[in-house]
Amino acid sequence: MFQKISVLQLLSGAAILFSSLFISCEKDSLVGTGIQNDAQKYEVLELDSFSIAAQTIREDSIRTDNSNYALLGTTYDQTFGTTSASFSTKFELPQGSLDLSVVKNLRIDSAFLFLTYFDYYGNLDDGQDLRVYELTEGIIDSLNYYSNQVIPTEFNQVGQNISSEGFKPTESRFVDGEEELPSLKIPLNSEFVKRLLSMDESAYADNGAFGEAFKGLQVRNENPSSNTGAIFRFLPFSEFSRMKIYFTDEFYAVDSLNQHYNIEFPIGPSQDVVNTITHDEYSNSSVLSKLGSEEAGKDRVYVQSGGGLKVEINIPYLESLSALKPTIHKASLVFPVVNETVDFPIHSRLFLSLQDSAQQAQFIPIYAAEPFGGSYNSSIRAYEFNVSKYVQGIIDGDYENKEWVLTDEAGYVTFSHNTFRTILEGSEGESRIKLNLTLSIPE
Repeated sequence: MFQKISVLQLLSGAAILFSSLFISCEKDSLVGTGIQNDAQKYEVLELDSFSIAAQTIREDSIRTDNSNYALLGTTYDQTFGTTSASFSTKFELPQGSLDLSVVKNLRIDSAFLFLTYFDYYGNLDDGQDLRVYELTEGIIDSLNYYSNQVIPTEFNQVGQNISSEGFKPTESRFVDGEEELPSLKIPLNSEFVKRLLSMDESAYADNGAFGEAFKGLQVRNENPSSNTGAIFRFLPFSEFSRMKIYFTDEFYAVDSLNQHYNIEFPIGPSQDVVNTITHDEYSNSSVLSKLGSEEAGKDRVYVQSGGGLKVEINIPYLESLSALKPTIHKASLVFPVVNETVDFPIHSRLFLSLQDSAQQAQFIPIYAAEPFGGSYNSSIRAYEFNVSKYVQGIIDGDYENKEWVLTDEAGYVTFSHNTFRTILEGSEGESRIKLNLTLSIPE
């Protein structure tokens, strides 16, 4: 049979449990992986009253090179304050090299940076000024780059100021008569293009030489709206994300007869796109006063992606259960969600890890050994993690009972960077963070 009992009752009343609570049950009535002899007597118990301490702390930074997305824009709300994102990228030559003799006698007509749209986070009604700068330092493939790093640029812009206000991310774009995925089109100025095309011939021999001569571009937002705003995610490795230069032949006086030429420079491989994400030190946010406080963590805790916020969780006394020699049939750590808004949806999935003495994240030993969970469950409005084998290992003395850390997956197990955020219930109250255990105790 099942009996619901508090942890305190279980530990303080162990003698009573051993002498009077055991009854004989068939082994197939057990849940999970426990194996019992047919003659074995045991009591199956459900526990959810563990003492849990939780607090919200700031992430130091996360790795943001090798990203699947290029992030751009600024958002603001009273809880999390201001978050801004920009990105830097290298470019490659068309087909790995470039012979400029074919356009030597042509006139530069125009040039654009095209960025293929993926999604946005925030409110599109609030326009932002987007600007483009040339890098003065190259992105080095062998180095790791982090969310708080800013790659230096030239002082002067190489692109025209454009507003995101009129950007329609759901509408396809026609470029040179061909329909393309929705994209942002940023005009580049002629002085930059002339400089790009007047480097020494050796710079166009291969991608390595080109990257040495032209470090790349950085796109950022410098005049954010004081309202909600939005952060866009673009697909840098789409065939439609590129720098494109158009030429015309001055021989033709009538433009309709003119034969147009163009050169396309694709964005480099994944390691050559670096996102920079800042949170303004949470200076204008209500969450600032709650950081590093277990007292505040009794009410609510907060997760924010992009090197923002994470939750530290301590579950003391798990080792104390070892005296009862229990078999853990199911252990789930549950994080209920407080709410979400239309502009700022919650994470679809969160990541649970351990924290070592150097404050570095470690994989939970059983992370890949069984279905681990972490996806948002709308039916219970919570994130749920299966930690059965790990809890059993703590009780058996195989694992140390370390601090748990709840974060977004990006920067740890994926490179799908974002700026999502989620508000969670704290460690106390009816809808609190819980460790739910189903266990049996042998006689």
